[in-house]
Amino acid sequence: MNLAKIALLQVATTAEEDISFRINRVLKDLETALQNQVKLAILPELWASGAFSVSETKHLAKEITDAALPQIKDLAKKYKTWIHTGSFLENTVAGIFNTSFLFDDRGEQVAKYR
Repeated sequence: MNLAKIALLQVATTAEEDISFRINRVLKDLETALQNQVKLAILPELWASGAFSVSETKHLAKEITDAALPQIKDLAKKYKTWIHTGSFLENTVAGIFNTSFLFDDRGEQVAKYR
C-alpha cells in the first residue's frame, strides 16, 4: 500500500492583522509543511482576507490574489506537490465570489472553482 502525506493548514486570523503580513506568515508555514514531502497541501477558506467583513475587504481582492497566487504556484513547482489554495475573495463585474484554485505538482493551475 502506498501512502501519501497531506498537509492541512489551519490559519488563525484577526481583523487587526495586516493582510500582507498574514499572507507572508501563512506562506512561510506552507513552505515549512511542504519540506516534509507532502503530496497535497490544503489551505482554509478566506485565510488571506479573513471572513470578518466582506464589504470591508472586497476592494483588496485583486491585490490579495496577485500577492498570494504566484507564490503558491512557485511553491507547488519547487516542492513538486499539489496545493489547494483555500479560497479568496474575487471581485468581478459579475459580483463577488469565494474562489478556490488548485495547482498541480508542476505549478500549473488545473482548477478554479467559484
